[in-house]
Formats: sequence, C-alpha cells, structure tokens
Amino acid sequence: MKIRKQGLMLSLAAIVLLGACNKKNDTTETIKYGKFAFHLHTNVGDSEVEDYGENYLASNGDSMSLDFAQLYISGIQLVKLDGSLLDVPKGKMLKDLATEAFIFNNVPVGNYKAVRFKVGLDATTNALASTTPSDSTILNHSEMWFGNTSQPDGYIFANIQGKIDTSYNHSMKMADFSYKVGTNAHYVEVQMTMKILASWKEAQDMRT
Repeated sequence: MKIRKQGLMLSLAAIVLLGACNKKNDTTETIKYGKFAFHLHTNVGDSEVEDYGENYLASNGDSMSLDFAQLYISGIQLVKLDGSLLDVPKGKMLKDLATEAFIFNNVPVGNYKAVRFKVGLDATTNALASTTPSDSTILNHSEMWFGNTSQPDGYIFANIQGKIDTSYNHSMKMADFSYKVGTNAHYVEVQMTMKILASWKEAQDMRT
C-alpha cells in the first residue's frame, strides 16, 4: 500500500502452515489441520516502522513519521499449487502497528504457493453495526469510523496519519497528512507469495 509516492507500505513478512491435528470427514478420509500464522509489518520505504513519531526516509527521500496506522484485512485465502483457493476460517482482522502476527486455527494442511486477501471489509460486514456480537471485537473501534457512529457510511478501511516533508530540498517543517479510505468501491484485493517457516517455534519467535 502506498500513499501517493511517499512509499508507505504494508509488507507481508511470513506465513506459516503446520499440522496440528487430524479430523475425519463423512467419507472417513483423514484430514490434517494446522495453525496458519499471518505476519505483517508496516514499512516506510525500506524501513520497518517500530514506533509512532519516529522519522523514516520514504522511497523518494522524503522524511516521514507515522502517528497512526491501521487497516482492515479480510477475505483471506490460500492459493493452492493448481491455483484453486481455500478460504481461511474467520479470516478477518484489524491490523495496527503493534500487532504483527495473527494466528488462525483449523486450516487444512497442504501445499500453497500464495496468500490472497482484501484490504477493507466485505459489503455485508461493512453494513453491520459496530456492536454486532459476531464482529464487535474488530468493528467497535471509533477510530475506524467516518463519523460519530459506524453507520450509515461504513468503516474506514485504511487510516494512516502522520507528518511528512515534501519540500524540494527536504528543509521545510514537517507537514501533517491524513489518508482515510473506505466504501465498498475501495475493497481491494492483494496477493503475495508465501514463506513457509521450518517450525512453529520460529513463528512464535517472530511474534516477540
């Protein structure tokens, strides 16, 4: 994800799929299930953003700092080697700066070459009240509303705020910027290749 040409990006760092348990379907076929770890970083240029308020160089040399960075991710799917798709159960989350790893259980073990997801919320979820029991954990965040309530305009899909110096010689005072995008028309799909870690311990180490 980029804000104009300043180089603000969300990068996929790692994905893990490991076997954890077996289940049998109606035809007595044994299906192995595992944990799926979705690991994301927020980057400015080539630098991972560690804290709000710190200055980083964007890809075009502009100095930038973030004061807030959150976005919704939903519709997570794993892409099999033959191109077919597997929906990740409960594949919906609110990404903030501090949270980098999201763990999903009961994902069928298999060979996958990529992950596909949407930035934003599907139209049905986008129309829900923030207190809807099934989704209140991720929707009841007023910083992701366009107004004093979550409806009728739906949710902010990406809310990025901070400061940037866009002067020719990078000598001016940092100016505030705010980037908020939403509505069903901006429900955007992203696909990224996968990295399979050698062990679940390696995945856990990435969370610390």
